[in-house]
Amino acid sequence: MASFFDIQAPVDGVLVALDAVPDPVFAEGTLGEGLAIDPLGDTLHAPCTGEVVQCARTAHAVTLRSANGIELLVHLGLDTVNLDGAGLKLLVEVGQLLEAGEPLLRFDADRVARQVMSLITPLVVAEPAGWKLAPFGAQRSGETVRRGEVIMRLEAPAETTTESSGEGTSAMAGPQATREVTLALAAGLHARPAARLKAWLDAPVVA
Repeated sequence: MASFFDIQAPVDGVLVALDAVPDPVFAEGTLGEGLAIDPLGDTLHAPCTGEVVQCARTAHAVTLRSANGIELLVHLGLDTVNLDGAGLKLLVEVGQLLEAGEPLLRFDADRVARQVMSLITPLVVAEPAGWKLAPFGAQRSGETVRRGEVIMRLEAPAETTTESSGEGTSAMAGPQATREVTLALAAGLHARPAARLKAWLDAPVVA
């Protein structure tokens, strides 16, 4: 297993620390750790090699899953879900395998910028799969980078053995419960309602 997993800039732009993004859902790390970029182009490219596992119906976000299980959310701009796809064009589909650098989505930068809060584009590690974000990119906030330049790096998880967890016994063993929830959301379960739902599910149960 490689000891590092690199994530590339999806577009030429200026790096922005995730906690400086003017949206608490991203800034507070509710969806995961990461970095953001203020784009200087009109096309986002795959920041890593992986499979497309989710495309927003409104064409503003794509999630990739790498071969080692890391899931990376690429979210164009802030509040872009409200555009309902206007000025945006997805260039990929779910199930497609991509090499780093292949186009993900194209957008009309002028049109979109006039209608949303910001074009700042978060790249969020939604599922780290045991990998840990290395202190590699956040300190570069404010730097201009070129598409394809490495801007984030994840460190491999520590080696684990079956002996450490018993004979295949899951750490989640014990009573469990599931619940089905129907959400009446016209724009789907995008970042902000997903974050609120997660906070609600994570809240302690009061007897």
